[in-house]
Amino acid sequence: MSYLNFVQTVPVFAEKICDYFEKVELKTGKNFEKVVEKYTLDFDSIVGDRVEKEPKPRKGEPTPPTPRARKYYDRACFIRKNNKDSERGLLDYSRLMFCLYMSIINNSFKKIEDLDFAFKSLNLTKMLEAMCRETTLLGRKSKFDIKDPYSSDRSTFVITVIMFYYMKSKEVIGEY
Repeated sequence: MSYLNFVQTVPVFAEKICDYFEKVELKTGKNFEKVVEKYTLDFDSIVGDRVEKEPKPRKGEPTPPTPRARKYYDRACFIRKNNKDSERGLLDYSRLMFCLYMSIINNSFKKIEDLDFAFKSLNLTKMLEAMCRETTLLGRKSKFDIKDPYSSDRSTFVITVIMFYYMKSKEVIGEY
């Protein structure tokens, strides 16, 4: 692809993404900020319970160290509550949650104490497939209803793909 074609393609792609989120808003009644909030809550719901909690100290013994994964998860939650409105906040939140989720996937969906924070450890296909297999608490219903392309659940997948490739583009340049 020539540079000229690329330059012409980026604005068209950006317009298509804006059109997509406009249709999501019309369908769900949620503006983009609410869609992003749902995205963060969705990731929190599939990651949070699978990260080892901070251990309780036993009487007379020193407090055991907090698992590394818990520290990263707590940091992601802090970012979600305090910096989610900024591009950098959403990027940092996504990176943390992607790494935690990938570690959960690699640990057969059991609780994790540690994680691989390297971007190269992320596999978008595995993450999306795992998200498709997520179920509700009772395990009878799929967590994400992705049949409707303009549903808020499907938009979580779209934001996941966008954030992944944005991080990937920054990795190539060496900014991330």
